Amino acid sequence: MGVITIRRGGGHDVPSVIEISLGGGPLPQDLHSKLTSLLRYNHVTQLRGPDAWCPYTNSYRPTKVEVKNMFIVDGRGRLCCPDGFRSRLSREIQGAGHVVDYVDLGPPHPFANRYDVNWDLIFERMDLKEKQIEWLAAMESYDQGLVDAPPGVGKTYTMAAYCLSHPRARIHLVTSGIDILRRIHGSLVKYIANVGMVGGGKNQWGRVTCISADSLHKIGEGFDNPTSKYAADVVIFDEVHLGAAATTLMELSKYKNCRRYGFSASLKGRGDGAERQLEGLFGEVIFTMDYQEAQALGMV
Repeated sequence: MGVITIRRGGGHDVPSVIEISLGGGPLPQDLHSKLTSLLRYNHVTQLRGPDAWCPYTNSYRPTKVEVKNMFIVDGRGRLCCPDGFRSRLSREIQGAGHVVDYVDLGPPHPFANRYDVNWDLIFERMDLKEKQIEWLAAMESYDQGLVDAPPGVGKTYTMAAYCLSHPRARIHLVTSGIDILRRIHGSLVKYIANVGMVGGGKNQWGRVTCISADSLHKIGEGFDNPTSKYAADVVIFDEVHLGAAATTLMELSKYKNCRRYGFSASLKGRGDGAERQLEGLFGEVIFTMDYQEAQALGMV
């Protein structure tokens, strides 16, 4: 058994990609097979009209299933994949008897205090329930993660609490749908100063900015420059399962040296199976609550 290196921000332009290698080269074949099997999913496409005709069986087929790889193997034989899979793959590597050496080559950030937390700012202005406090504690324990919680438990309220408790962080709150965007913005301005909105005809930037998923392209190269007004220290995607669309995933992948969280009541609610890609961007599930628990606690 050997030392497996997981290197982030190496020879790639995107620091959120990790390289996994043995001595800078290919992994042992059994380990390579084990890890790549975790980095595949079946993508389902709904077919209609002429596309649904299968000449091989001379019949109509309602869906097409394709195996999608969420990794590449580079010229040196290293396995490369999104950073969100780091925790899962590290466990598999260690479970196979290897030692993991994690190396982060990302550049130092010019604002070292951007993640300073002031919990008192929450309790001075908000009345959180116990599970919402646990939710925030989970986010503070991990630099990325998915949250699976039912509708009505106060996702927007918890977002506001997180923004309030991180007064030095520039935060992007992303969602799909203009109505939801306006609702989130309207809730946040009750608690937080300097809240911008991008989308729905607005292009206003603040320390906290609510962004329509359809408007992510407006940020452009600002993702890369920590001194840009477009840069983010934290990105939170509400109803994150909607972010698994191909164009949205491409835009979200531009978020690099920042914390990333995704909230959803339907993490497995996509018919195409593309939600498997969300872990690559946002990491594993760090907090979960089912409807029965929320109902018992009087949260819905």
